[in-house]
Amino acid sequence: MLIFFIVPMTIKGPHSKTLQEIAKEVSEKADKAKKGKDEQHNKNFQVVQFLPSFLLGPLMGIISYVTLNLGWDIPIVGAKGKMYAPVVLTNVGSLGLTAGFAPVPPTRACLLACMGMIMDKPWVVDGEIKIRKIMTVVYTFDHRIGDGAITVKPLKLFKKMIENPAIMEEMKFEGAKMTNPELFDEKKNN
Repeated sequence: MLIFFIVPMTIKGPHSKTLQEIAKEVSEKADKAKKGKDEQHNKNFQVVQFLPSFLLGPLMGIISYVTLNLGWDIPIVGAKGKMYAPVVLTNVGSLGLTAGFAPVPPTRACLLACMGMIMDKPWVVDGEIKIRKIMTVVYTFDHRIGDGAITVKPLKLFKKMIENPAIMEEMKFEGAKMTNPELFDEKKNN
């Protein structure tokens, strides 16, 4: 059985960091786990490594319910009740997949974005077919948590930022509040 074990990471204060600083932090954290130098990741992986697959699925379901819905910590597996953000990004592209469909997120995570591998594809640009770098992003969200018409607004912003990463460098914040939201005004910036 092949297990892909996710390395959870939280980027604190992303609004006060450049895109390059965020990329460096993610890369360093992932590299640390890959090299076996992340103590918590090693502990988590040891616990699931010896379990038979028919027990692993139900156990992960129970752990997810207890940590995400009840907010309880389970120290033996390193699961913390408050470790998941309302938005979770996962990169299946790093596994060589062009797309992935994440399960409906647990109640604490209202949105999952599953990003695929970046590939060269034919794309229409100004009426002409050109080769462009394209990445598929599949969103999963639970309509019980939020109205789809409202939830789609931040997804459009995320799409805009992925298509034009330079916009992230233009964003200005005071604390966690964005001071130049006009960057995302659809009427002004189509």
